[in-house]
Amino acid sequence: MVILFLILYPWPLAPQDEVHPITGTFCECRGERDHFHNGIDIPLTEGGEVLSVSTDVVLGLYASGANSWIRVGRFAYVHVVPNPDLESGDTVHVGDVVGVTNWLNHIHFKDGGGASGTKVVNPLLPGRLSPVIDNVAPTIAEVRFYLQGTNTIFPADRLTGCIDIVIRAYDGMDYGGWNNGVYKVGYQILAADTVTPVTPYFESYWFDTLPNNAYINNVYAAGSNTSTYYYYVTNHIDKDTFWNTAAVAPGDYVVGLYVADVFGNQDTLYKQIIVVPADTIAPHNPYIVDAHIEGGELYLRWRMDDYSDVLGYRLYHSFDGIHWECHHNETELSVFDTIFTFEPFPGELTIYFYVTAVDSSAFVNESDPSPWVGMRYDTPAFTIWSDVVAAGYPGVVKFTEGIELGFSTTRELDTCTDVIVYLKNNEVVQLDTLTQGLLYGFVQNGGKLVFSGSNILQYVDSSWLDTMFGCKYLSDTIIPMVELYGEAEFAGIGFTLPATNWCGDTLNLCMLEPTSGEPILRYSTGDVAAVKKANTMVFGFPIEEVDPIDTLRSRIFEVLGLVGISTGETNTKLPRYIIVRDCIVLPIECDGYLPSVVIYDVLGQRLPISLQRQVDKLRISFRGIPPGVYFLHSPHYKVKVLLIR
Repeated sequence: MVILFLILYPWPLAPQDEVHPITGTFCECRGERDHFHNGIDIPLTEGGEVLSVSTDVVLGLYASGANSWIRVGRFAYVHVVPNPDLESGDTVHVGDVVGVTNWLNHIHFKDGGGASGTKVVNPLLPGRLSPVIDNVAPTIAEVRFYLQGTNTIFPADRLTGCIDIVIRAYDGMDYGGWNNGVYKVGYQILAADTVTPVTPYFESYWFDTLPNNAYINNVYAAGSNTSTYYYYVTNHIDKDTFWNTAAVAPGDYVVGLYVADVFGNQDTLYKQIIVVPADTIAPHNPYIVDAHIEGGELYLRWRMDDYSDVLGYRLYHSFDGIHWECHHNETELSVFDTIFTFEPFPGELTIYFYVTAVDSSAFVNESDPSPWVGMRYDTPAFTIWSDVVAAGYPGVVKFTEGIELGFSTTRELDTCTDVIVYLKNNEVVQLDTLTQGLLYGFVQNGGKLVFSGSNILQYVDSSWLDTMFGCKYLSDTIIPMVELYGEAEFAGIGFTLPATNWCGDTLNLCMLEPTSGEPILRYSTGDVAAVKKANTMVFGFPIEEVDPIDTLRSRIFEVLGLVGISTGETNTKLPRYIIVRDCIVLPIECDGYLPSVVIYDVLGQRLPISLQRQVDKLRISFRGIPPGVYFLHSPHYKVKVLLIR
């Protein structure tokens, strides 16, 4: 039977029977998580006398360098130049001078280890260093939740899966030392009332004896060093563990976090959290329904078709249509905040906006962008609408430097918009009466309209075409290569249209007959290709297929009175409809590798499709899929698909 006698010992400096400051405690982090601190630090200026706390034999000493030391029995005195009168084997009594402090100005006092053959223990435990007075509680300064085993922090304290809980904590003492490590760490999951236990109390670790330095990363998280302590609350000293949120139902909880010092002083921090189910599916995208300037402010309004999985929104803006920034997110724009106003921005500046929706998952899923809108604050105010192409990817054409134009939605047009450029490329689609009425009201209220397409013109109401543009549709044709010439206000312009559009489909051309409008462009056949009436222009071909487009683009803006708008050189082609009955055959690029292709319906849901490789082509089968509009997306194609049966 072994009986352990706890023997009090005095301080290693004078007066030995009085309390002194402690500026470093047992098992603090040292270095960049290099090792545990194996003693306590007691301040003493260089040359100060270090006194023995026991009567015992000198077991070793070392006089050189920063880590000079002397060991007397169980006790080591480090950063101490040994008394030159002592050598190994000498007997030292309590209060004898064993050395003086070196330039590090403190005693690193260690109980156990080395030649003593005893365990290294915490000198502040009861029955050891005395007297010690400490009424100062430790402090939990910060809490972080990480995805287990990673440096990924959960945002907004919404948690799912396996969690590493990390706290930053420190301790102080009555007589000095305000950035010491703590003695004990633990946690418990509680109900939202902070009282009812949900999980048993988890006592992470406590520092009575010195752990193996191999366990340093189980205790201290990244960012810890000699003066900063981040503790893994969810680990044991010798084991990397975690809290699995699957053990509780989704809902509101509180994490109770506990730290204590050797003397029973403690700090408790209650951190509110929300456990949410795992979710990797983003909400559907919103769309902007109104954008205008009112009372000197820019006014935006958007709408969601499905709010069921929406926490809030992120509003992005850009000054060039390429580089986007988000200065307003879900912390300001909750699920029902669908209106936003800006102070006026400088004239002669175009600014673009789009909105995304985010859900309430732990790691937020962000929707595809809304259709974007570009606005110009000077006179005339310039609003350009886009449409959603390929399940949320905006299809765009670089129509002017810094102004990207796409498919117009014409949703809830406002008279504060002065110009609409409505591009329909090579589409075969019915322009519904609502859209026709909106555009008519817009023009009647003084708006300016540029309408471009080919196949679409044969499907619009003839009286609307006559009233709006002063012309009627005659016919459409396919011409291998056609030249166009300007007249009237477009005199001097000439260019050639390609035989096929950007995706290789045959380009259809519409022939127009002016009624009350005037011809401004003709095909080489003499047929009218474009007509202008007052503030409107209609083109029987896709103007975005003109390459280079600079001259035509500049003339359109000039004739409409849109001065001061620069004309860039980039001309990215617009996506358009592919009309299919059973299949699509696309050329294979990307060095002969089979490209990934995804088909979405109008709700953004993926459809099962059959892909078949045919030498240098890819055959996509639509058999078994009902008629309608679909979106095809791949690294090389982003197009609308009109499926006809």
